Amino acid sequence: MLDYTKNFDPDMIGVINHAKRNPDRPALIMNNITITYQELDKQTNALANAFLQLGLNPGDRISVLMHNCPELLVAWSASGKIGVTPIAINYRFKKDELSYIINDSGSRVLMYGAEFEELIRAAEPELRGLSF
Repeated sequence: MLDYTKNFDPDMIGVINHAKRNPDRPALIMNNITITYQELDKQTNALANAFLQLGLNPGDRISVLMHNCPELLVAWSASGKIGVTPIAINYRFKKDELSYIINDSGSRVLMYGAEFEELIRAAEPELRGLSF
């Protein structure tokens, strides 16, 4: 297997490095929301620390159920900072599909948008080993 990491300068990639070099440069522009690299780094650090406080360790999995939004990027970036694997959950899934994917993946945490509250509550009795 090829090691693609040898093709990249580690000092030139990653949110933290972009935040150091270009803190005020936009990292994300979505609709009327602009998040700079510095803001993204702070948000991802805060979420990564929250994951650690929940007891997550490198190699653990989290499930993420959100529409395309800035918080989705924050969740994925925070996961990468602590070596946690995010599992993208299709927002069109029904209760049974949702619970199957979450349980089968071994996810320890479920992050979801408020608009999915009803779906999550319906699936909750079938979900195992999760922190919400």
